[in-house]
Amino acid sequence: MKFNARFLCLSVAQYGKSAVIAHVTLLAGLQTTMIEYVPILVMMVLSLLIALVIVGASHVLGNRISNKTKLSTYECGMQTIGSSRIKINIRYYIVAMLFLIFDIEIMFLYPWAVVTGKLGLFGFVEMLIFVVILFVGYIYAWRKGALEWE
Repeated sequence: MKFNARFLCLSVAQYGKSAVIAHVTLLAGLQTTMIEYVPILVMMVLSLLIALVIVGASHVLGNRISNKTKLSTYECGMQTIGSSRIKINIRYYIVAMLFLIFDIEIMFLYPWAVVTGKLGLFGFVEMLIFVVILFVGYIYAWRKGALEWE
């Protein structure tokens, strides 16, 4: 690590020796911790390079046949009828959102199950409260009719 001697002398005069030593130690610590990120940077560069090579190779070597059939819209092998801008029932979105919410909440049970022995009774009570709140939300959604399909 390179240090500017003039800066070091001015800093010692202005802040004292202990402040400069702390500053130099902090800089040395930052430099050693940043070196730990080099493998991650190399991996990101390699993955980006591989992705670019694959896309470039498919562009150069790919078969380009453009005709009316290739450029037409494909939907289940049938021609589309009417506008694709139709109003969809909100229930689809509500059920999807409820699924995501409860699915993500249940995902929090896995880390708890891994460390349940270390948490003891406190961890068990905390997770019991979490599950009860989750169950109350499920009952609320059920009573409001969000899970009913009409």
